[in-house]
Amino acid sequence: MSEPVDRVLSLLQRLDAAREPNERAQLAEALMAAVFALGVAVHSGKVSWDEVRALAAAGEPLLIRVTGALELVAGSIEDRFLLSWEPGGWEDLSRLRSALEFLLELFPGEADWVRTHVRPNAYDDLIQLHSHDFGYLRPFEIPPGIPTSHWWWWAPLEPDEDRASGPSRPR
Repeated sequence: MSEPVDRVLSLLQRLDAAREPNERAQLAEALMAAVFALGVAVHSGKVSWDEVRALAAAGEPLLIRVTGALELVAGSIEDRFLLSWEPGGWEDLSRLRSALEFLLELFPGEADWVRTHVRPNAYDDLIQLHSHDFGYLRPFEIPPGIPTSHWWWWAPLEPDEDRASGPSRPR
């Protein structure tokens, strides 16, 4: 398997074996970053869907057992809006939301389980509500390979909307 696939599987295994809360939190964050990188690699044609199917077969049983740790990572989306917003926060938030979406795509056999427990769509209203204040990423700030279905990268505009004629905010 390729490095991005091996990394996701390795992190799933390590997260499943970890018992200490701080270690689990760090591994869950690392797993979501690896899932994001793998999703981008798949959509860029650098990793094959055959490799993804092999990952899903090996990783789906683990995914069910680590869902609790992933819930905490997903909950950080809301925390970022309510507790502390930092420069570059929209990119970080978009990366995390895309990681959740890629997780559903990469592990389709457990997508319903993940949707029920991690609830990635629950954050979409919050993202839409705040996109006029924090969104407006420039095209070069959006990583290549992001599917246009991951609309939060372009919010509050549409993925195909011309930024030159759209609203902007000073940076």
